[in-house]
Amino acid sequence: MVQPDEKGPATPAQPFDCPGATFPKIGFDPRQLEQYPRRNPKKMLDEKLLSLIQCPISGQSLQISPAAVIADLNEKIARRQVRDASDQLVESALDQGLTTADGARLYPVRGGIPTLIADAAIELEQG
Repeated sequence: MVQPDEKGPATPAQPFDCPGATFPKIGFDPRQLEQYPRRNPKKMLDEKLLSLIQCPISGQSLQISPAAVIADLNEKIARRQVRDASDQLVESALDQGLTTADGARLYPVRGGIPTLIADAAIELEQG
């Protein structure tokens, strides 16, 4: 109910006095995640999508990076030893990666989303 105020426009009688309205709870309950199926990390990228995308620098095809390469890079990232093509320090771990056909560079994948930006490429050591 809205009640007139002597000093100004009408104001609600009580805060949030909206009959029948519901308000969302604020906050996050991790138990809510249990209702969603977990993704298989090896299947994060759709094969059809993978066949369509290519390296923005060389135009080469891309393939999902081996888990060993990702694990090695994540260890180096934790030690702050990885820089991208723009010479920026890579600070967050990779979920996956897409490697060029010649194995020269890797594009990070986080949350199932590939970052196909030339400056985000990570040059891989050869040999």
